[in-house]
Parts: sequence; structure tokens; C-alpha cells
Amino acid sequence: MSGPKVDVIVGKDKKHYSLPKDLLCYHSRYFDRCFNGGFKEAEEQKLELLEDSVEDFEILLEFMLQGSVPDVIHTRGTVATCMDMIAYADKFAMGEAFCELL
Repeated sequence: MSGPKVDVIVGKDKKHYSLPKDLLCYHSRYFDRCFNGGFKEAEEQKLELLEDSVEDFEILLEFMLQGSVPDVIHTRGTVATCMDMIAYADKFAMGEAFCELL
């Protein structure tokens, strides 16, 4: 993908992602407001999600990139796992779209 990139730092170990801004903002009002609003993140083009799980973020990222739910969700297969991922996606205003793929 072309266009500007933003930095997203995830988890307690501060895993760094350099991601297409347009991708994140297209899929999520949360990311759009962070990177295009009047917030520090818009000025720095950097967002820290230090309380988030890297694994959960990567599942959400795969959803944005591939338009599908990763097999790991179906492999774990519990209702609780699916509900946890819907709640996580909802944090970024993506829960409804994510839920449709489950």
C-alpha cells in the first residue's frame, strides 16, 4: 500500500508497527480520529496501545488487510474467545464488521 505511514506501538514490550494510515482510517473511526483529529497522535502520527495484546492487535490487523478473520479465532473456537475479539474490535469502532465475519 502506498501513502503515508503511521507508527503504532503495541503491548508491554512495545512492538512497533509502521502501517498505512489510509488502511487504519478506512476501517476505523477510532484510528481516523486519532490520526486526523486534534490529538497528540495526529501531530506525531504515532499511537501507543501499551495495554493491548500484540496477538489481538495482529488479528485485527489481519482482518483489515485480508478482510477475513484469522484461522486462530476458529481454532480456539470458544464463544468467550469470539466475544473477547468482538469487544476488542469494538474498542476501535470495528466490532460490528468483525462480528459479521465470525
